[in-house]
Amino acid sequence: MASLRKFRGAEHDVYHHRPSNLAIKLTRPGEFGWGGNIQTYLRRLAWTNILFDDDVAVAGLTQLPGESLPRLVTTQPWYDAQEASPHPNAAEIQTYMRAKGFLKVADEGYVHEHLDIYASDAKPDNFIRTISGMIRPIDLILGQTDEQEYRRLRDLAEDLPQMPGPDRRSEETGLGDRLQFSQTELETQHTSDGSRAPKSARRASSSQQTTPPQPSLNETLGAPGTPLRSLLDKLGVRDLDTHVFTEVQAQQLVTLLKQDTPPKLDTLVRGITGDNTHSSEQIRTIVEEFASFMPPALARQLAKHPVAIAFDQKLAKKVAVYRPEDNSIAVNPKITDLSKLRRTLFHELVHWAHLKGPSSFRERVTALASRRTSGFTEPQLILYKAPGLLYDLEVRGMRDDWADINGDEYAGRVYRRAAASLAVEVPTVHLEKLTYHSSELADYLNHRSNRTGHRSWREAFLTCLDPFLPSNPQP
Repeated sequence: MASLRKFRGAEHDVYHHRPSNLAIKLTRPGEFGWGGNIQTYLRRLAWTNILFDDDVAVAGLTQLPGESLPRLVTTQPWYDAQEASPHPNAAEIQTYMRAKGFLKVADEGYVHEHLDIYASDAKPDNFIRTISGMIRPIDLILGQTDEQEYRRLRDLAEDLPQMPGPDRRSEETGLGDRLQFSQTELETQHTSDGSRAPKSARRASSSQQTTPPQPSLNETLGAPGTPLRSLLDKLGVRDLDTHVFTEVQAQQLVTLLKQDTPPKLDTLVRGITGDNTHSSEQIRTIVEEFASFMPPALARQLAKHPVAIAFDQKLAKKVAVYRPEDNSIAVNPKITDLSKLRRTLFHELVHWAHLKGPSSFRERVTALASRRTSGFTEPQLILYKAPGLLYDLEVRGMRDDWADINGDEYAGRVYRRAAASLAVEVPTVHLEKLTYHSSELADYLNHRSNRTGHRSWREAFLTCLDPFLPSNPQP
């Protein structure tokens, strides 16, 4: 280290290692940046890599001669600055930050548009204008906000003029340019702090507004004389707000939903094509199971829009996708797990039933989602797969109370080319649980939201059952 040129910053001692063209950064002895906490510091480094396409790496701990406490050592690409203009000005910084998804809230302060992340100390000295003209941040302070602070920062951003947001449409080609819905079993996941997920997004423009009171499930779903009430009576469920489902009741629920005389598959499917991994007969068996839940009214409606299912070699990360423009489901031939394929096909077939089935189904889902999101006013944030574990940065939506027993918020996903009011993943995420073991289904039905204490998962599941209920009126 003694032979390397040393630069002293506010948080680090920085050395330029020319052979590797890396900046070697050492924190102050026993300190870890402005937060002073190693977990906070490491989170900050992870967010820097994710949001700014950097390559910061942790090298380890070191204790220098004469010092009593260790230092954390990291490396980062070294950026040579232009001699005439080594740092961008404030306007250039704002343009750069907006392109990365941040909104300005104050001088040197920003909040992310889709993540509950803030950036501070965004001053010219903490950015480099490289020789090639690119702008790179070198010492931003990133942190995660709680719900109240995120609301406050978003309110501040709305009061300030902002640069236009990035337009990613020109980057889309081929299948990505077409509307398609899919599970993300194979999509990349990013980690945040590994300890918790934010409880919810900002719900409205004023930080003083709170979640509207939720009506009793008995009021919204348990009305006498309805098909759902009839089903619940057969299960012995009297009070939807307090009842605890048993494994036996969950199994009975699935059994009661199945039709004594399922519709003929040939009236619903216009083609099934298998491959070397799974035969057409295996796919047909899964689709027949899904069709066994269809009462005559739903089957008649979907027979007007028969679906085609085929394997697609072009699918890379997704298990399967439903494509509404040609009413087809493409399946990844690399998926060898038959149980995963069964669950995923159920998910995609629910897309078909939701978008091509009776309009009353879509209206009920839209009404539920609208009430739960204050009329779709919530900002679209990147969603969590589990506490502290993010989906891919493109998986955005309205968090609200969609998190399930595992903290998965995917039900709130909104696609860029589909209206938020369709809430396309609400029925799919909930109804795919019909393929789960009865003990798991019971756990989901009994889950209370960590955010509000409501049985929000139960409400959404039972709402989405509407077109699948026996004796449901003809559309």
